[in-house]
Amino acid sequence: MQSIIDFNQNEDPGKIVAYKNRPGDYTLERQDYDVQNLTLRGWLLKAAEDAPETGSPRPRTALQHGFTSNSNKFRQITMAVILRQLGFDVLVNNFRDHCYSDDSKSRVVEWGDAYPYDLLGAYDYLVKDPHGHLGGEVDNSKVGIVGISMGAFTTVNAFTMATEVPAAWADAPPASPGDVFSFGALLEMYALIPIPKPVVDILHKLLVPAVWKKVEDTAAAKGVNLNEHLPKKTIPTGPDTKRPFGLVGNSQDRTVPLQNVIDIATMAKKYPKKYDVTQYTAHTMCNDRTHCVDHVSQFKEYKAKLCLFWYPVFDIDTDKCPEDVDEPQMH
Repeated sequence: MQSIIDFNQNEDPGKIVAYKNRPGDYTLERQDYDVQNLTLRGWLLKAAEDAPETGSPRPRTALQHGFTSNSNKFRQITMAVILRQLGFDVLVNNFRDHCYSDDSKSRVVEWGDAYPYDLLGAYDYLVKDPHGHLGGEVDNSKVGIVGISMGAFTTVNAFTMATEVPAAWADAPPASPGDVFSFGALLEMYALIPIPKPVVDILHKLLVPAVWKKVEDTAAAKGVNLNEHLPKKTIPTGPDTKRPFGLVGNSQDRTVPLQNVIDIATMAKKYPKKYDVTQYTAHTMCNDRTHCVDHVSQFKEYKAKLCLFWYPVFDIDTDKCPEDVDEPQMH
């Protein structure tokens, strides 16, 4: 962790930039679908000075945070360091209602509703470079997207919706907001209710679906459909261009069940003309944290694997990638 602190102290500190979300024009269900357009803000961070030569202008990645997080939290900071050390410029996007970005009218965590358009707004900023911070506009093929947790869920949706995005890397994406809510509720019930687990399982099935339905209804009353875009809906709609699609999960994850990541990978693999799936599973913990911390606990290995994924996307020789560890924990 000290090396990450030192990196951020010694490199270009970056700047907060502002941009709009992409207009909501990918409706899957509602003919009257509309997304409130507002101003988002995120950290624009340049590639490390001593990074391998990756071209000029350098490739760019939009990085998306997860639930109850933002651009300033350790998961995003660490992932941004890895990407910058690999030679990529990075924009760490803040969802609407988060951190520096504007508040929406609904003030709801939107999941599958507006969030894909927020991430695609960051993607569009990186492509166009309207302020000239990165050396000018580049082709779409030079800009990728990376997401963590709910940001990974959003990454899957945005990637499969937007045909021009060349590749995506999603670390622990939930299959749906309801799945992650149900999983978290079950673990809480196991911890709080001192009765045999089979009985808790029955209570969970009886109680939790009704509670989640109230969450959905509350969001709907404010004009938000949490399930407007889901991987199971968007994955089949992607183009037949065999785009690289990276997925990471952890068997110890107590926030997003590994099965969700497996389900997304399995679905994507049903469409081999659309996606070239790379999947890694870890089984490690980091100071009792289990969710989206593999890039922290397995920093060197994660960096090597991320490099082997992204360099071919951007036509960079993988001989420039850092060496992997002798005993890898991600398989």
